[in-house]
Amino acid sequence: MINQLFKYLLFVYLLFTNIVVLLGQLVVNGTSLTVSSSTSLRVDGHLMVDINSYINVQGSLSISGNFTGKGLFQDIKKLSFYGSQPSHLLMQNGFLDTLDISKLPFAKIFIDGDSVGVNYLQFSKDYNTLEINDASIAIKSDISGFKQNSYILTTGNGLIERKLSSFPSVFPVGDDKNGFQPLFISTSSQLGSEVAK
Repeated sequence: MINQLFKYLLFVYLLFTNIVVLLGQLVVNGTSLTVSSSTSLRVDGHLMVDINSYINVQGSLSISGNFTGKGLFQDIKKLSFYGSQPSHLLMQNGFLDTLDISKLPFAKIFIDGDSVGVNYLQFSKDYNTLEINDASIAIKSDISGFKQNSYILTTGNGLIERKLSSFPSVFPVGDDKNGFQPLFISTSSQLGSEVAK
């Protein structure tokens, strides 16, 4: 009885603080997960959305491990990667409004598998690296916090696309073996998109 009372009080506390912290892996399998706009969900581990599942995050979602989204659809207002370990983002059939890179220095974030559409790409810490492996990322609105000591790397068939904005960007791209070269991205198509490889 005391155990049930403790769980109930913990649930009420989390409800009022609007912050839910999960320690370990979260698997969404054959169901839907909805996070309201006033709630922050933090997963200290991996999050996997299975193929018959759905995730809708109108608040914010923070993950220290990998995010694998194979579900029917993923709609995430803000996805943050934090911590000191590398993370992989594999997302299919989904949309991210904001992708926030909040890793500690030199912890890479890898984008694998498919194309990812992002409205805002945000670098919240220095010395962060986003590595695009045989995937593509389309940045529809803007990039913020990108400094000289941040890197976007493209390997294999990795592709960066940024919608036309008033300020072109310089991306250091390359790999650890061959070094990094600054890549100037400017308007390169009639459709108002900028593509770099």
